[in-house]
Amino acid sequence: MEEPTPKDQTQTEAAASPAAPTETGADLAAKEVVEKEAAAKDAAAKEAKAREEAAAKDAAAKAEAARAAAKDAAAKPKPAAAAKPAAAAKPASDPKPAAEPVVEKVTRTSETEVAFALGGLAGNNAHGAGFLQAALEGGVHPRMISCTSGQIYWVWRYLQALAGGESLETHLAEQIETLQPFGQRDADLMHMALFGKSGVFRPSLFEWPFDVMQNLARSLDAVSRAGGNVFWLKEMMSLTPARTLVSLFPDSFFAEIAQAFNATGIGILFNAYDPREGVEYVHANPSALAQLGIAPGGRKSCAAARSTPKSRRRRCADGLWLYEYGFEGSPEGGFGALDGAYYRPVLLSELSCARTIHVVRPVNRKWLGPLPDSKLALEDMKTEVSFNGIYAAERDRMLMVNRWIAAGILRDPRFAPIEIYEIEVETQRSFFDYVFESMDVFENARGLGREAFSGGLAPAE
Repeated sequence: MEEPTPKDQTQTEAAASPAAPTETGADLAAKEVVEKEAAAKDAAAKEAKAREEAAAKDAAAKAEAARAAAKDAAAKPKPAAAAKPAAAAKPASDPKPAAEPVVEKVTRTSETEVAFALGGLAGNNAHGAGFLQAALEGGVHPRMISCTSGQIYWVWRYLQALAGGESLETHLAEQIETLQPFGQRDADLMHMALFGKSGVFRPSLFEWPFDVMQNLARSLDAVSRAGGNVFWLKEMMSLTPARTLVSLFPDSFFAEIAQAFNATGIGILFNAYDPREGVEYVHANPSALAQLGIAPGGRKSCAAARSTPKSRRRRCADGLWLYEYGFEGSPEGGFGALDGAYYRPVLLSELSCARTIHVVRPVNRKWLGPLPDSKLALEDMKTEVSFNGIYAAERDRMLMVNRWIAAGILRDPRFAPIEIYEIEVETQRSFFDYVFESMDVFENARGLGREAFSGGLAPAE
């Protein structure tokens, strides 16, 4: 057998090698195609992402512009307000424009399915005012508002602000400046004790001697009939009159509130309590009556209250009647019923037609800080426990219905789950703080309101 020569070996290797270069080139070409396709896909994905980001930024900018425009529109006076002088120049014989039907106003304001429940408490009414200011700034329009005690006043101011009036912050700042002229608590408290609150109440300095004499006459009569069995400490303490303050609200003040409540399409509810009959009265404006399906003076099973046919002015006066005003006079010119916050500080069940309720409470459900070790702190705790216990019972009943619906126990289509968001005072205020309003309380509530409207709060469970 002949050995291959170098030349033959070279030819043999050359004959075997052509296939190898051809296969390597194909692989390289395929790899290059794959890389190009991947690069093209990556570029397309980046371009699509860039378009999405640009669209999102554009949508966010438009939304922000819309919110700013809405806020500017709410802050500016409405055109109707500017037209008032021309209307005043019309002859008296000109017919007045027909009032807007309440049902139409209800339809427009009920689209949000949101309601506010505002609890009033002297000194902490700034809490409700701050929340309402946040609602104005955020463009949140409720279908119904329930209010007690001092919140009646702030809801009235809220309606004025909706119509282009001054902000609630401006009104509160003016009140603080008027009622706290010295900027020092002791001096401001002494000034209030001597002169009261201008246009609100004054101390019963002139009435006090006559009230003492009336009590003395009753006490002497009781002693004469008791024979030798006289409880002297009781009779001596009974000489102190119940009345320590005199209301200074003019009739025009209540008339303005009643007029504003009856004119709005937002349902307005507030309460009063008659201790003689043991009855709580819930007063409702026409819009609230239409939404609840109650005739004036009628009852509804969902509430242990009723709307009454009293004069509108008298209803507002009852809702702001303090214990300290005493019980003198007739229902027409004196005591008719008590401030409803003493009986039920927050009206909740009447708002069940809404799907979301923001409950603005002037106290916290918990005692913040160390437990009371003084008489003043104890009186503060008494107030808070009373406010919390009454409210918790009503809230828990509504939450129980939510649980029954979720569990399939309650399938009646008339019932629907309701989300309850609680906006509470976050600081422990002292007993004397109930005398003075605070801009800090206002600002804190405004911040909580913004958080609630942006979805930052969890509903009660």
